Amino acid sequence: MSIRRLTLLTLLAATSLVSGGSFARSDTVEQSTAGLAFGPPVHGLALSVKLANDVVTAGAPITVTFAVTNTGAPVKIFRVGSLREYGLVGKGPDGAPIARLNTPILFGGSVPSGVYVDTGQTYEHTTADLSKYYDFHQAGRYKFLFQTSITLELQTSTYAALKSNVVTLDVK
Repeated sequence: MSIRRLTLLTLLAATSLVSGGSFARSDTVEQSTAGLAFGPPVHGLALSVKLANDVVTAGAPITVTFAVTNTGAPVKIFRVGSLREYGLVGKGPDGAPIARLNTPILFGGSVPSGVYVDTGQTYEHTTADLSKYYDFHQAGRYKFLFQTSITLELQTSTYAALKSNVVTLDVK
């Protein structure tokens, strides 16, 4: 286990103990992928991003659900249930890259050793307001995707580097 991963797990465990261990988890393992579009698969895993609303008013919350589906062999993937696990790549209405704001992205969820995802199952995680962390203040059309690195259980090497489907958001 890398020093970075060990430090992360120690920090998350300490935070959980201080807070009484009451982190709410917004992740589930589902059987259906209905209504989800996925990026290209890697080792049988693929990433989907789905916005709660494709059209929002500037300043309104932008809720997103991430889904990792498994069409390959059963695996136990490491996820902590945080937006920090995903990187946004895309362009705003002016053609410039969507800027990351200076708001720190906190960890959420608990400290799992992994999430078991059987063949045909999909791990889903819904996160709150992207507009707190990325600059969506300008009216117009935004096109973006997310990237994530999947590791197995507490291993340090990347098992699958995934890119999601491209999503479009219209800000009024």
